[in-house]
Amino acid sequence: MSPAVFFTLVLLRETDLARRKKYSPEMSINEIMQEWPQTISVLIRFRMHCVGCLLSTFHNAIDAAHEHGLDVSEFLVELAKAIEKKTD
Repeated sequence: MSPAVFFTLVLLRETDLARRKKYSPEMSINEIMQEWPQTISVLIRFRMHCVGCLLSTFHNAIDAAHEHGLDVSEFLVELAKAIEKKTD
């Protein structure tokens, strides 16, 4: 591998890591779904219809759990588990 190709790969990897967001329950549900698509299955499992919902842009994970009458802690743990699966 040439030094130029190696440097480009390293730069791309560092740029990708820098762009990666850190999960926070304060993020909107829409932002969470876009950044970590594997979380959609969690939303579906909890019978939340956030995919395509206009409120997903405004509700954060905590708001959404409250609105759907869920145990907030349990929901947030499941979201975090789904997010970790991708980053491992």
